[in-house]
This record gives sequence, C-alpha cells and structure tokens, in this order.
Amino acid sequence: MQYGTVQVHTYASRANLPLEGTEVLITKRDETGNDVLISRQTTDRNGNTMPVQIKAPPLSDSLSPGDRQAFSYVDITADLPRYERIVIRDVQVFPGIVSLQAIRMIPVSGLSPEAGTSEEYTVTPQPL
Repeated sequence: MQYGTVQVHTYASRANLPLEGTEVLITKRDETGNDVLISRQTTDRNGNTMPVQIKAPPLSDSLSPGDRQAFSYVDITADLPRYERIVIRDVQVFPGIVSLQAIRMIPVSGLSPEAGTSEEYTVTPQPL
C-alpha cells in the first residue's frame, strides 16, 4: 500500500478570501459502510489544513487497463459558523500525489447560524 496526500483550503467569495477557523473532517467508509474519522483539523489564517496522508493503491494499479481501482476515496466536511456546511463525497486520493481540495464556503443569509443548512457534492470517478 502506498500513500497520497489530501490538503484542504477553505475560502469565501470569488475573491478567494481565506477562512480561518473552519472545522474540517476527513473520513473514509470502512467495509461495513461506517464512516471512520481520519483527520479533524481547523484551518489556519490562510484557510489551509495541514496535509494528511491517506492509504492509496499502488501506482502500478493505474499503469494498465483492468478492474483495479487506482485511487482511494475519502469524504471531506467543512463547517464554519454563519456558513453552510459543505460535504464533498468520494474525493479521489492517488498514490504519491498531493490533492488540494478547495472549498468555497457559502454564507448563510437570512437564517440563524443554528439553521444547519448544508450543501453536498459527489466527485465523479476518473475514467482510467
């Protein structure tokens, strides 16, 4: 087994203003479908988390056609008061690659911060 790396960057608006203090969870589903916590971090003043290493299949699995999956999946949740919770499912992690997941946080307008609104996205697998 090899490792890939995931790092998250959270920001607001089209101006890419970094958001400090965003809670970021990286989880992976186990064989039974339960979520297993891999990392729980808070973004720094630049809106970044520390890089997290994730187990990934060997690079050789992506060098020839076949039924082998050449990447691992993780889910990422970003949560910050006064912004919608963002959930990104099936983020692909390739061996030896740093995957930077940029997350545009959406301000909650007209709702109380406790309203619990969220957006969920699913990444489509790479056709390798």
